[in-house]
Amino acid sequence: MSGKGTMRVNVIANGKITVFELNGSAAAKDLYAQLPLTRQRHIKL
Repeated sequence: MSGKGTMRVNVIANGKITVFELNGSAAAKDLYAQLPLTRQRHIKL
């Protein structure tokens, strides 16, 4: 967590970073507790 009670999630896709800031709800805390999640997706053309 960064800051007091602030939960941020960085998502990296297609070379770009998107930052999500989660609220302090129970659902947000449950999601945050599951991190880090890493998923790689390879697309064949």
